[in-house]
Amino acid sequence: MRWMLLALWCCSLAQAQNNAFRFIVFGDFNGGGCARNARVQQVINQATSEVDIAFYVSTGDLIDGYRENGQITSCFATDPASIDPGSSCASAPNGNIKAMLSPILDRTPVMGLGASFYPALGNHDDNWGSNWYPDLCGDGICDLYDQDGGTPEFTLLNRYITDHSPGAVCSLDPNTSDYPDYFYYRFSYGNSLFIMLRLNNDYGNMLSCNNLPASHGSCAEYCSDPALFNDPGRNNNCYSVHQYDWLREQLAQAQGQYEHIFVFGHAPLLGTGDNHGPTSEAPQLRALLEQYNVDLYINGHNHAYERSHPVKGNQVDARGTVYLTVGVAGALTDGNSADQWFDAASYHNWASYGEQEKMSTYTVITVNGPAVSLETKSLGLNWQVVDSARYSQLGGGSESAFADGFEGQASTPGGSVPNIAGCPLFPADDLWNTPIDQAPLHPDSDAYIASIGASTPLHPDFGTQWAGQDIGIPYNIVPQGQARVPVQFTYWDESDLEADRCNTGGAQDVGCYPIPDNPAIEGAPVDSGDRHVLVLEQGSCKLYETFATTSASGSWQAGSGAIWDLSQKQNRPPGWTSADASGLAILPGLVRYEEVMITGQVNHALRFTLGNIRRAYIPPATHSDGQGGCSTALPAMGQRFRLKAGYDISGFSPPIQAILRAMKKYGIVLADTGSNMFITGEHHDNWDDDLLRELKQLTAGDFEAVYHGDAVVYGSCP
Repeated sequence: MRWMLLALWCCSLAQAQNNAFRFIVFGDFNGGGCARNARVQQVINQATSEVDIAFYVSTGDLIDGYRENGQITSCFATDPASIDPGSSCASAPNGNIKAMLSPILDRTPVMGLGASFYPALGNHDDNWGSNWYPDLCGDGICDLYDQDGGTPEFTLLNRYITDHSPGAVCSLDPNTSDYPDYFYYRFSYGNSLFIMLRLNNDYGNMLSCNNLPASHGSCAEYCSDPALFNDPGRNNNCYSVHQYDWLREQLAQAQGQYEHIFVFGHAPLLGTGDNHGPTSEAPQLRALLEQYNVDLYINGHNHAYERSHPVKGNQVDARGTVYLTVGVAGALTDGNSADQWFDAASYHNWASYGEQEKMSTYTVITVNGPAVSLETKSLGLNWQVVDSARYSQLGGGSESAFADGFEGQASTPGGSVPNIAGCPLFPADDLWNTPIDQAPLHPDSDAYIASIGASTPLHPDFGTQWAGQDIGIPYNIVPQGQARVPVQFTYWDESDLEADRCNTGGAQDVGCYPIPDNPAIEGAPVDSGDRHVLVLEQGSCKLYETFATTSASGSWQAGSGAIWDLSQKQNRPPGWTSADASGLAILPGLVRYEEVMITGQVNHALRFTLGNIRRAYIPPATHSDGQGGCSTALPAMGQRFRLKAGYDISGFSPPIQAILRAMKKYGIVLADTGSNMFITGEHHDNWDDDLLRELKQLTAGDFEAVYHGDAVVYGSCP
């Protein structure tokens, strides 16, 4: 069939605007060969059994472009009758995407639309002619549109697909497009505008440039600077900015004309998936969408499902934009392990959906006048609704409201209390969350700095990898009820055990911790360092942390362990260690990728280490290994320092400024013995290590100690 443009239209657009309608979104069919084909077919069959669906949207990556055991397992396919890429899959459906999509493609478009299927380009769809992710059967995504010996109709924007060359996407008619090799477009239906972006990778896409001027810190800042929109130099240097300018025009023109605006692209703008972080242009693109009151931005790319609050900037705002990742229609997991395919930091996190069938979902969105609602259904749970939300007057309405399952919870982004997976990282008055910018200077501050060495540089002890070893401390998120495993502790008498949950033998040195299979461990894959394991259990919001963690023959051992109820302010018994030598929790003090690179807000104190520490601690710290002895010229464990208020941070990149602002307001907490002035953060593959090295410009002399209580001396010290 061809895309059809019906001559029949509803009596009037105003009449259509008053009618409710529903559409379905899915993303990332790719991944998994023959087994994936079966999942995709089930998703399509179930999605097309839904009633009253006006149209379907794909957020990209319809094919793999790979072979499995020498066989092609997916392609767009020019001829479904003769090309059977899944012939080796026995009874499993073949991987001919056009054939598999036929229940959608063969539909007659509803009145008022020119098509029943609206795809965005994914990175697997884009490069079909470049031998990167090739369509091994035919000519790429254009093959979804029958040519029938003539010019195929592509009526989404009254443009037509023409001949195309390898490496290009379906070319649009150059008579109607200045950029025929770009696949972005818009359409409208009822009271809503729909914009499909070509945002199909993690890299600079719309806001890339040559010859970046010294006046701007990045191409994204330069190309999106409103003062330069009419500057010929900007328009020459920003070689792909035409899509950004087109998007600005579309959003501006839509104001007052449409009640809702939905934008789709392949790459995420806000999210926490392990494999693909938000594009480097995300802050600028988010600012544009939120300025023009876009209701939802929906993406794939991350093989995960994730949904944010409505947000504007770094704050939850009922009038803001919701960011939705739907990359699990048929895709393989891209989490750390099979039970962590969903790595959300602040939203729904169903880590137990590791089985492929459970992670296969689609989302139904209903528009009814000023209200928008969504339901997400899971193949592995017999198509039960596993997520739902309702929004009213999204997009700038004066009475905007939302009911999205997070009511009453702190959120990231937004709020002053950091939050991971729906769990606050302790109350607002906890050590990690209380500002010290107004705290009095400690009378021994100069002595403490001298003991460190005023010229000692600050060092970011986190990032990607160095010499084959992950840098930083990772953390694991597990669902409530995660199975407990026995852990044998060396310092069991100072460890939290919860022994009744698995310790059937009654051993006094064994505790029960919800450590998942193949957890992320500090120092992996090299067996070195402190080997901390951090596990956050959703629902209960309990944090389990262990030190010197090892596993052999299925048995776990650790030096010590601590269990924290994150909803409460709490101290360990005096003299007790935790997984840290200070007796404090570790996770709340880590520099996290999301807060630095995505939200730009670090609202807590940071953990750091020194080599010489006094044999004393300042509560709420409860322990010190005291390797520096009894000298009062040394700081005690738990001592807080802050970056001096007058330190000029304007010359640093914006992400580093976020860290430095936190150091001024919340400070750094001496939490463990280690190298001098090492600041701790989470391990994340998307950190920019060169960016983090900016922190090395600071030295210990740029900090000062504050007074926040007397030290508790113990052992042989007077």
